Amino acid sequence: MDHLVAINQFLAHRRGRNRSIRTIEQYHYQLIELWHAWIVHHADSLDQITLDHLLAYFDYLRHGRKNHRTGGIGLSAETIGGAWRTLRAFWRYCRRRNWITEQQALWFSDDELLPRPHVPQRIRPVLTDDALHDLLCACGQLDTAEQRYREHAIILLLAQSGMRIGELVSMRDSAMRLDDRATIIISKGGREDWAFWGSEADSAIRRYTRHRGHQGDGSVWLRLSGAPMTVSDVRKAIRHVADLAGITLPVGATVHCFRHRYAHKALDSGLDISQVSQLMRHRDIDTTLRYLREHKDRLKALHDRVRA
Repeated sequence: MDHLVAINQFLAHRRGRNRSIRTIEQYHYQLIELWHAWIVHHADSLDQITLDHLLAYFDYLRHGRKNHRTGGIGLSAETIGGAWRTLRAFWRYCRRRNWITEQQALWFSDDELLPRPHVPQRIRPVLTDDALHDLLCACGQLDTAEQRYREHAIILLLAQSGMRIGELVSMRDSAMRLDDRATIIISKGGREDWAFWGSEADSAIRRYTRHRGHQGDGSVWLRLSGAPMTVSDVRKAIRHVADLAGITLPVGATVHCFRHRYAHKALDSGLDISQVSQLMRHRDIDTTLRYLREHKDRLKALHDRVRA
């Protein structure tokens, strides 16, 4: 089986299972720009791939691939971990279609053969109230009224809903319930979920939708051309606003820092961890606990209650 044919069929399969736009973009980057660009020079088809090829590929990501974000050599542990998980999903898909052998299929199941990359759990910076205020003010410096209204609404919505970036770009006009300040979104794994927002975001969304230059295909967030915004479009838009505001957003968490802020606000409001987990649409409460681990002020308050 040809590499590119198999990859495109895998991507089509994932789209058919309603994977989020962000997930599909990640799959495309990891399988086309990383994996295919490397393996095409080493094996002509899937059945020619050896374990040594896979080991050499991950070594290349660590020590040979240019990092366009830093300008250095070698990708981050987080990027390599994501590439490993995506390739494992692709590998399992290939096995179900008998495109690889049983022996090849075992490689991602045995840590001694193909170790899973270690990804350190880092404490991510949280967007402060002052930084949020500066971002909202900087929207007024954008070139067109539609951009000003759009970016202002997106920033408020991210801050007041805790949406993931893929969930935000999945929003549809027909799924919004403006009177309830709610919408149905496509969450991780293609699952439909509810997301909610506050009064400030509500006013901003209503203003933006009134002033959109196009109606597009029903997507809420549109480029000036009328095409739906992608995950990359939203990231670029927020980075541009941050540049205007003179703010440096966390590398690799341009949008996710809003989500962390929302989780901390939910904890500060008195919700317990299981309630916050529901609002964050986490399948595993351990994921939510990581947000608590990153909440310095909350941990400090707990520490101060301890009498040594």
